[in-house]
Amino acid sequence: ETDKPGHVNRAGLYSLRRLDLKHPNWQSAMQAITDSMRVIGSKAYVRTYRRDTADAGWEMIQLNIASV
Repeated sequence: ETDKPGHVNRAGLYSLRRLDLKHPNWQSAMQAITDSMRVIGSKAYVRTYRRDTADAGWEMIQLNIASV
């Protein structure tokens, strides 16, 4: 399945990899997919929340780490 012309649907591949099927052909196919993947880059995010009281809802605090 593709999400754009010529582009593989990565979310679909990740969901397939989560299936725990014991058939040897499935295991081989999932290993082939895993072997073909490579990480180009990654990002780490920090999200900070606060609340006024223990009963209040959580409110996200916007932090722009790049500008610090």
